[in-house]
Amino acid sequence: MPQDQTFFSKAVVDPGPSAVPSNWSAYEKRIERVTAYIHEHLDEPLDLDRLAEVACLSRFHWHRIYRAIQGETAAQTLKRVRMTRAGFELAEGKLPLSAIALRSGYPNTRSFSRAFADIYGVTPGAYRDAGGHTHYAKPDKTVSSTMYDVTVETLPERHVLGLIHEGSYQRIGETFEKLVGVAATRGLMPHVRGMVGVYYDDPMATPEKELRSHAGFLVEDDTLASPPLGTETLEGGSYAVLTMKGPYSDLPAAYDWFYSVWLKENNHTVRAVPPYENYLNNPREVPASELVTHICVPVEA
Repeated sequence: MPQDQTFFSKAVVDPGPSAVPSNWSAYEKRIERVTAYIHEHLDEPLDLDRLAEVACLSRFHWHRIYRAIQGETAAQTLKRVRMTRAGFELAEGKLPLSAIALRSGYPNTRSFSRAFADIYGVTPGAYRDAGGHTHYAKPDKTVSSTMYDVTVETLPERHVLGLIHEGSYQRIGETFEKLVGVAATRGLMPHVRGMVGVYYDDPMATPEKELRSHAGFLVEDDTLASPPLGTETLEGGSYAVLTMKGPYSDLPAAYDWFYSVWLKENNHTVRAVPPYENYLNNPREVPASELVTHICVPVEA
């Protein structure tokens, strides 16, 4: 498994002396309010003046601060979050394409298809019909045990600095956005060595509202936390590491294949330790088709 990579661009880790005011911490709650507002109003047109009001800052000053802290503009955040949601909706196959286009802020399927293809590398229709989420449909004996690259490795103990997320795993992105804001305003980004999501409950057996997960940064110093940030230690030991390249909306299918096919065919049992995902590159910087994720599942040696 490759060494952990720095998840965020240099602009976020080291924005430079002129990018933000010296007292970053004064902007923590403002960033948190705006992040929550964006996620609560995904289906509405983006009102930049309204975001400035939520932050209680002038429009010009607000957008300068937001971009310095988050590494992208608010408009870029909204587009990225909407497109991530669109990927999950297409994979689930419940909503018609026209409805997904409107929810993503596009007046018609043609304009939505162009924007979606720029990020996912294929049109929405092609992704729904033949995306990575379709590689695994049912756990039967015809599914290849080599569909994904899986290696069994001994991983070290790791320290996680992050925020607890409750509810749908598909919405953990909002908690990650909050985490970035808190860490950036507190000057913690230089300590970040990677980004992980820790998932404590089985979504097939646990009601959605009761699901618990952890949006976190990998750090070497476990003394950096102060509320609302908390720390957790990921247990070292034997892990099956599945490498998946592609959008996060393909991850549920990869888990289904791993638990229903790979474990049985390779005679492994799972340890009583939560699995975690290690995100090796940045959705702010690469298209969804180029995202690389390691699903790390603890197994008996």
